[in-house]
Amino acid sequence: MASKKQSDYSSENEILDYLLRIGLVVFVIAILIVLVFALNFSKYPISDSVGDWGTFGDYVGGLLNPVVGLATVLLVIISITTEQKELRASLKEMKSAHEATARMSFEQSMFAWLENYHSQIQGIERGDYKGRRLMQHMYFQSLSPLMTVALGGRHLSIPVVLDSDESANEAYIRINVPGEIGLNQMGKRQFFAVIEYQKLYHTHKSDFDAPFRTLYRLIRWVDESSMAVGQKWHYCALIRSQLSWVELVFLYYNGLIRDGEKLATYANKYALFDNLVSSDELIRWAANELTTCPPELRPVIRDGGAPWPYTKEAFSSSDAKIKLGLPSDA
Repeated sequence: MASKKQSDYSSENEILDYLLRIGLVVFVIAILIVLVFALNFSKYPISDSVGDWGTFGDYVGGLLNPVVGLATVLLVIISITTEQKELRASLKEMKSAHEATARMSFEQSMFAWLENYHSQIQGIERGDYKGRRLMQHMYFQSLSPLMTVALGGRHLSIPVVLDSDESANEAYIRINVPGEIGLNQMGKRQFFAVIEYQKLYHTHKSDFDAPFRTLYRLIRWVDESSMAVGQKWHYCALIRSQLSWVELVFLYYNGLIRDGEKLATYANKYALFDNLVSSDELIRWAANELTTCPPELRPVIRDGGAPWPYTKEAFSSSDAKIKLGLPSDA
């Protein structure tokens, strides 16, 4: 309201300023007209004839009326132009207010959706574990590098290296077999890990199905909005920042099974697994090797021989931004 009053006051001052200027010009022209007449006829005495004064009035009016008419037209044009500027400014202000309101409404909906997702995750409970802590427990029992190296019951030349306290979460894998043989060996580890996750997911599908679908639909909702690409990236990055590393691990594997494979599209587009590679050595290997090796050399790592769904953009914000046409350091 204050802004509108200020705008009206500014418009009125602008019109008044033009009115004074034009009025001054008309006044000066009128003085010049009288002076020209006086200089040309100053040798004659001032007439007391009504006809002479009528002729003088016709002279002044004949010259001054077009000037006054032109000044009037100019004032009308200035008034219309000023009103149009004011209208455009008002429309711009209304548009900005509408966009701000729409953005606020969008953010409220997004965070409410995220809160719903977190509530669903926190509501998962098994014995002494619940929520993210339960997911971490499942990870250590089934999906950590320490566990995935032993999956499939085959001895491969892929040793596990542990830290001093032998924490399963800190375990990582080193490949000591070069070339295609090493690629196939690690591919088998990833294949067994996907199968293990698939069993884990279907055992607890009633727990994980709803939150994962909620998160997928939230990201799709952001992607399908009418916002600019940069804004979509911003909100998807906010969503990603609300997810813990173990949630991202579960989402990574969820995109490798049929129930969650649609997620891969958005993971690739918005770098959903950025920084995840530092949390799990097997995922780090997959991000570095499976996304870059020639398709004909890529080992099968999904049940039924489905293709590897992730691109390098899924694990790198810089690459994803470049592909979206955004500055890589934005």
